[in-house]
Parts: sequence; structure tokens; C-alpha cells
Amino acid sequence: MVSKATNFVRFIGFKVSLSRKFNFLATCFTSLFIQLLFIGRYINNEVVNSWVPIASDAFDYIDRAKLWRVEGFTSAFSDVYRMPGYPFVHLLAQIVYPDGSQLFVRIIQVILLALSAGLVTMIFMKFLDSRWSLFGGVLFSVIPLWYFSPILIAENLTSVFFVLILYFTVLLCETHKFKFLLLIGILIACEVYLKPNNILLIVPVAIYILLSNMKRKISTVILLMVVVSLPMLPWMIFGNSQQPGLISLATNSGANLYIGTGITSDNSDSALSQSAGRCQIDLINSSEFTADMKNAKTPIQADNTYKEAAIEIWRNHPKKEFCFAFQKILFAFGLKGNTLLDYPIGGFSVLAILTSMFNVYRRSYLAWSYSTLATGFVLAFQVALFQADRRFIIPSFFVIACFPIVAFLHDATNNLLRKRRETRR
Repeated sequence: MVSKATNFVRFIGFKVSLSRKFNFLATCFTSLFIQLLFIGRYINNEVVNSWVPIASDAFDYIDRAKLWRVEGFTSAFSDVYRMPGYPFVHLLAQIVYPDGSQLFVRIIQVILLALSAGLVTMIFMKFLDSRWSLFGGVLFSVIPLWYFSPILIAENLTSVFFVLILYFTVLLCETHKFKFLLLIGILIACEVYLKPNNILLIVPVAIYILLSNMKRKISTVILLMVVVSLPMLPWMIFGNSQQPGLISLATNSGANLYIGTGITSDNSDSALSQSAGRCQIDLINSSEFTADMKNAKTPIQADNTYKEAAIEIWRNHPKKEFCFAFQKILFAFGLKGNTLLDYPIGGFSVLAILTSMFNVYRRSYLAWSYSTLATGFVLAFQVALFQADRRFIIPSFFVIACFPIVAFLHDATNNLLRKRRETRR
């Protein structure tokens, strides 16, 4: 049993020395401590608790898992409204621990995020010394990825899988071994099965590969796309069999696109509602679209109706929509907020972008920096079109943003110390 475990560890490329073991464990325990400190009392067996009482998506995930267990896969996903990845997690939890499945999932999410913090430290140790690697892991532990640990939605696992993807991407560029390409492709597919918009994560991975020292970079990226596509084929075939004519991965993209126009905004004092009013979104007449939506009889018809309405709004009011799209990007990245607690998110986002740009200017850590900028760009594009939800930004952008920030601080500190030593001489 021990030899099998050892062989598996060697297969995934996880080699550790004593200092690496210390850093890994120290970071894991730091993450675990921070999570228990801030959200420990919300690790319970409720579907939705007082930590985020409006997380209604959790009910849908759990209901689909129950339906999957009782009536089968088709009954649970015939509307193709949700991807089956996160309901599958709840299905396993209901089988393993039926009387406390929600508690079980929350505990697993806390543990996996703590292990991810340790793995971030291991990634840093391939580029920086032990102390700065430990700092990078602690930074990962502190940033609010832990916010999603007690919420029964897919964002926690999005961060966990993205850390694994980055780890195997580094190993792929280091060793050029096909097994790492295969693992990356499978993990990206897993991300998509959690949330369809996670398909965008293939962009920073591709850019990292293209900027590495690998040979046959373009063919590697093409092969990666093939590996990602193969696990998605069963779902796409199923989706088209249940909702003929479906060209996207889920039938909820149209509704999200329609909400993204701002036409459903209320007149509250929230930052987004005020932005919609500033861009005069409230002057757009929505009554002309409402009747068509009520007449939609199937999920695919509703999806197409929402998409057509959103496209029509963009076509007829481009200035208002571009104005609101820019406001949504500012909000999603924390540059606009409802309270002062929102602005540290904005500070971290700005720091990530500025340090990445400075690294590019100095031509250092190019793969990390360009990948971070690419992640920010594709996520900003997504926010501009769809909802201004920070759930689309924090779980992935904040993960990769740690690397250019820590790399910049490492170089800046070393340069400062070197200049001080030269001055003393």
C-alpha cells in the first residue's frame, strides 16, 4: 500500500525535501487556521446558513444530486441548466455521509483549500527561495478564497483545481512529459463540469506554455485543446439530445447574458444599480421582451429568447451597454463597491495588474505575468457581457495573481538590499 502511494506521488511529480515539507505543512496549517478563525462557526450541515444567506444556488445543486440518486442522471439534468460536476460532489457526499452530507462537503472544501495553499508554496519554490515561497503560500492563505469554503457552490473547487492546473503546467514546461498535459486537460474539463465559464482558464494555461522554453509549443496547445474537448463530448451529446439545437454548454447562458445588460436592475442604493442608472439603462423599455419570454415552452427556447433579447438591447443601445459593461468590470474587480470592505479586493486586483505589467517591462517572469494579465482580460470580457459577479473573478484571478505579486516583491526587496550593501561599501 505504501509503495503504491509512493509511486503515485512520483507520478504526479511531487518531490519534497525537508525544507519543502516544512513550508508545505506550515502553509497548510496557516490556511486551515485562517479558515477556522473566520468561517469555522459556519461549517455546519445547513444548506444555506447565515454566512451567505442568499446563496440560493446551493439548493439547486443539492436537489439535483438527490434527483440524480433517486431517478437518474437524465431526470436531474434534462433541462441542461446546470453542469453536473458540483452536483456529483454532493451525490458522493450523500452516499458516503447521508445524515450530514452538507457538513461533509464543507469540511472537504476547507481541507482542499488548505492543501492548495501548500501546493502554491511548492510552485513558488521552483522559482524563488524558501522564505519567499513560504510568503507566497501565506499570501494565498490570507486572500479571501476562504470566503467560499462554507458556501455550497462550485467556487471553492474552482480555486482548488486551478492551483492543480498551474502546478502541472509548470511541471509540463519543465519536463515536457505527456502525462502532465493529460492531467492539465482532465482538470480543465473538470473545471468546466463545475462551471461552464471555466473553459476560459485554458487561455492563461496556453499563454504560459507559449512563453515557456518548451519545444513544439503550438502543437502542445492544440493537443491540450483536444484533451480538454474529449471529456466534454458526452455532455455535449447529452445536451443536444435533451435540448435539440443547443450550441452552448448550458441553457442558462441566455438568462445571464440578459441580466448582464442591466435591464433587470432595481432602484436600490447598491453600486451596480447606481451604475445602471448612471448609464441610463433604466430608460430601456423591457416590456417588449417580456411577452416572448413568457411564451417560451422549453429551456432551449427560453435560452434563445434571452439571447436574442440581449443582442437586440446591445444593438439598439450600444453606448449605454458599453458604459454599463465598464462599470461592471470596475465592480467585479473591486474598484467599485457597496462598502469599504470591497476595496481591498480592488487593491489586490490593481496590485496584480501593475506588478504583472512591471514584470513584463523588466522582462522577468514573463510567463506568469502575461498569464495573469490574460486571465484578467478574459474574465473582464466575461463580466462585460454577463453578470458582474465576483464569483467569476476571485476564484481564478486571485489564484494566479499571487505569483507576479510575490515575484515582484522578491526582486524589489533583493535589489533594495543589494543597493544598501553597495552603499555601505
